Amino acid sequence: MKGVIDGVGCGTAEADADGNWVLQIGVDAPCQPAIGDAVAFWLNGVPTSTSETWQPGGAPSDVANGVSLAGEGGVQAPKAGTFAWVVPAKGVGIVVFPGGTIEDAVAAAPQVGSFWVTVDGTFHAYVVGAPGFVNAAFLARFLGGAIPAGSPIVVVV
Repeated sequence: MKGVIDGVGCGTAEADADGNWVLQIGVDAPCQPAIGDAVAFWLNGVPTSTSETWQPGGAPSDVANGVSLAGEGGVQAPKAGTFAWVVPAKGVGIVVFPGGTIEDAVAAAPQVGSFWVTVDGTFHAYVVGAPGFVNAAFLARFLGGAIPAGSPIVVVV
């Protein structure tokens, strides 16, 4: 879950010790919040119908219950073969893949040069357009190129 002001990401939520999601947006956040700005919320890469008004040291308007992110019809999880987070235009990024094959990932993000998926702390690389022997270990680890749902992937553009 992340907060957004005027299309610019403000931060990503983290779970606290009680399992509640907490999103803190400081005055120095990348979205440059100003008093009265509407903070929109995204869940699983999809915008929700919920917003809150930003103020320094602020809290949700309903402090007892927090913010409900299930808008009309609920929030749909991203479909297989897409990414839950935005793939960067250049550089390195971390995205979540809701399942599918490496071919799906390449089709969804053609600008990416390599995909790095971790299993038990070990990175497994797939280099787009490389000869078969380069990606053989990746394809042996992920049979048929299938990447498990919810996998965090490091992408290099």
